[in-house]
Formats: sequence, structure tokens, C-alpha cells
Amino acid sequence: MKNKLLASILAGLTILSLVAFAPLASADKGGRDKDKNNRGQIISSFVQSLNSGSGSINSNRDRDDDDEDEDLNDDRDENRGRGNVGAVISDARIQVLERLIALIQEQIQILLARLNDLRGDASASLVVSSVAASEIKTTEAKIVWLTNRIADSKVYFSTSSPVDLASARTKSKGALEFSHRVSLDELSPNTTYFFIVESRDNSNNIIRSAQFSFATLAISGTPVISFVSASNIATSSATISWTTNIAATSKIYFSTSSPVILASASVVSDLGLITSHSFNLPGLNASTTYYFVVESVNASSSVTRPAQLSFNTLSVAAPVISTISVSGISSSTATISWTTNTLSTSKIYYSTSTPVNVLSTSTPAALDNALVISHSMVLTGLGASTNYFFIVESVDVISNMSRSSQFSFLTTL
Repeated sequence: MKNKLLASILAGLTILSLVAFAPLASADKGGRDKDKNNRGQIISSFVQSLNSGSGSINSNRDRDDDDEDEDLNDDRDENRGRGNVGAVISDARIQVLERLIALIQEQIQILLARLNDLRGDASASLVVSSVAASEIKTTEAKIVWLTNRIADSKVYFSTSSPVDLASARTKSKGALEFSHRVSLDELSPNTTYFFIVESRDNSNNIIRSAQFSFATLAISGTPVISFVSASNIATSSATISWTTNIAATSKIYFSTSSPVILASASVVSDLGLITSHSFNLPGLNASTTYYFVVESVNASSSVTRPAQLSFNTLSVAAPVISTISVSGISSSTATISWTTNTLSTSKIYYSTSTPVNVLSTSTPAALDNALVISHSMVLTGLGASTNYFFIVESVDVISNMSRSSQFSFLTTL
């Protein structure tokens, strides 16, 4: 019975589409009047068949009656068509017909969904289909989809992929429906958004789609930001740079929390209209993740903000001293060399007494404040045939200091 009902609905939609365009084949007024009458008769017959519960048009007639009716209808059609001049269908009417067919196809999907819901088929799982983004503008878009059962509507959306359902923005509608349409607003222009749709039916069954995406339109003349980067990263500072295709201002929102909340984040800015943008962020904490969003505004007040990025400041660690060696030993000189893992200064404490007292101002020392990784210093004015003890020291740019253990060498005669 249910299958017959579905067949009847589909047949009815087909009849309606054909009847709607019956006048296309009529060239005289009398033919058009007859078509209008025939259209009403066909629709009435179709509705009557649905109300009677027959399930399909003429389903209770036997084959002989059908054949007789067909012959009679053929005779009537022939008489009715004698006064017609022939059909002329314009391209415009063909396009209208194509749109009608597409609409009918969509309605068929909804009717199938309604049948599943009406018959309460427990085996029919909740299914999401035809997910799409439409009517995309600079700051808004519509998300549409279908479900095979009546259900509510929810969209998770984010500029990050994959979409994190726990932190993504959401828009929802509580109405239970087959055809879903949710409006997203307050979007950023010229930005790619990722989204997942979710529906819950009246039995509390939940279905989520795969991830989809769309890109909002750029405002005409809006700055396009590219090549955003974080460089010169140290323990307490970093440089943020980017370019714009047109002259625009510079602004950076930064925070140790994600996502960056523009209203409460730290900000550095420059109102100068330029295309190459660069800022040094000072006063940062070592060994910390910072999140940031750059922004540029052109002379017409069009704003662009790309997605959030991040960087990690360096840890606070003293230079690591290695590869200490002594070379070029003579009766009065010697060369001390070593390396460090970071740029740092060079200093040697040396003495003929052991242990070397680096805290004593009377202990001789050689110093070079140049920041290098490969260190080499020459000690002069040494005594001949004498044991010397020494300790090397290096200090990096943020005053982290390292000292080696004690070493020794013997000058020549």
C-alpha cells in the first residue's frame, strides 16, 4: 500500500508538470481553453485517487477497462487536436520547464523523507544529504541540507581545520524539519570557513555530516593579507611581518590564550598606510606559546583579518660550552678555544694557583664582548715553563651565563 501511495505521488507530480505546460502545444485560443479544462480534470482525478486511498491512478481497474479508456482518450485527443496549428516551444519556456523539473526532483526527496517519517520505520536511520553553502557574501552565508526524517538544525563552523566541535562557533534552529537552512553572519571577508552540520530527530537520534568549506567574498578594494610570519623569536620578543596588496594600516592582537579575544588581547598598531608590515613584540615571557591575529585597514575603512597563528618563545637556558682546547703554546702565549650553542661573549679566568678564584678581582682575565658561537682568545705575557689553570665563561644576549670546569696547560721554556 505504501509503495502504491509513493507511486501515486510521483505520478501526480509528473502529471502536474506536464499539465502545467500543456498550452505550449496549442496555438489557437480554443485549444488553450480545452487544455485548461483538461488540466482541471486531470488534477481532480489525481486528488480524488489520493483521497480514496487507491494508492495509484486507475489501480482498481482491470487491463481491459484501461485499454478501452485509452482508445476513448485517443479519439478525444484526436478530435481536440484537429483545430490546432502545431507546437512551438521557445528557449525561454524550455528553461522554465528545466527549473520546474529540478524543483520536482527536490520535492520528491522531501516526499520520500516524509514517507519514512510517517510510517515510523525504525530501520530508517537518520541521514543527512545535499549539504551545501549558498548565498555566500562578504560577511554571511547560508548552509542548507536535507534529512530523511524531521529533525532540528545546527552548524559548527570555524576558520581552522579540522573543525573542533568543542570550540567552534555554532548556529542552530530548534524547529523539526526535512529541509534545513541556517544563516551564518558576522563572518570575515575573504576568509575560508570550515563547517559541519548536525541534526537531531524527535527520538533524540543525532547525525553529523562530513566537513565542508566555503570562502567568503572579498570586499571590493579590501586589503588582501599574505605572507604572515613570526621571525627573530627570542626568549622575550618576536617579530611579526606580513604584506598587503594595497596600502593599509598595521595592527596585531596577541595573547597567551586561544582563540584570541580581540577586545581583551594585547595590541600593537601603526596607522600609517603601507604594504610591507612588521612589528616587534617586546616583553614576552620565555618558553610560552603566543597566539596572534594581524589586521589591516585601508583608506576606505575596509578591514581584513586572516586566521589566527602562533609561535613559541625560546626557553631561558644558559649557553652550553663545549670543545675546549689549548693550542699555540709558547713560553709566553697560548690560545684558548671553545664553542657555545648560542651567541655569547668570551672570557677566560687564568692563574698559576689552583683552584682558579673567579670571584677575586686579582685573578687575571681576558674578555671579548662580541656575541659569537666559536670562541678563541690568545693569552699573552705568560711565564715560561709554568703551569697555568683556567676557566672559560660565556654570557648570552639575555645575560644567561655559563662557566666551564677548570683546565690547565704548561708553557714552554
